[in-house]
This record gives sequence, C-alpha cells and structure tokens, in this order.
Amino acid sequence: MSGWYLRKVSIEGFRGINNEGAPLVLNLKPDCVNSISAPNGVGKTSIFDAIVYAITGKIPKLEDLPAAERGSSYYLNCFHSGGMGTVALTLLPVAGGSEVTVIVQRDAAGARTV
Repeated sequence: MSGWYLRKVSIEGFRGINNEGAPLVLNLKPDCVNSISAPNGVGKTSIFDAIVYAITGKIPKLEDLPAAERGSSYYLNCFHSGGMGTVALTLLPVAGGSEVTVIVQRDAAGARTV
C-alpha cells in the first residue's frame, strides 16, 4: 500500500494562529484516528485550513469570496509581525521508511513557497 500518514503539524502566523516565535505543534498518532477538541474560537478550523493550504495551495472558502471581500487577505494572521505564515507537515510513508517534513510558507503578497 502506498500513501502517507500525517505525523506532525506545525503552524505559525497562519489564519487564527499567531504564536509568534513558538509555533503551534500537534503531534499525531500516524496510524490512528486523531481528533482535535477545544472551545469555540480557539483555532480548530485554522488548523484544518493550514493543512488544506499546505496540500492544495489554497483555501476554497477564501478563494470563493467576492473580490470586494479580499479573501486572500485572510490567509495570514494580522497580529503576526513577521508577515509570513508557515505550515510544516511531517509525513510518514505508509510502507515504512524515514519521515519527511514539507514546509509551506505564504508571504503578505500571497506568494507560496514550498
């Protein structure tokens, strides 16, 4: 079987996650069902959005906003002084082997770097 398990997610300056200088790090159990539980308004959807952005390069609900809404301005955390959002996904091959970390960044101009 081929594929990847998501082992760790690290997020800083992206959507509702600021944590300037100390990224939010979630360690996941690769071969299990993982869940995130927290009160409303603390960033659960931002975690999901960060993973989607790292994999696909966009967040559809932001891209589908009318032009006047400037959906692209909602990718980064406006309180993060670095002007850069960073999402790191640590992946583990299903077939075994060494883990790989993919780092995706988005700057204030909307440029995506992998």
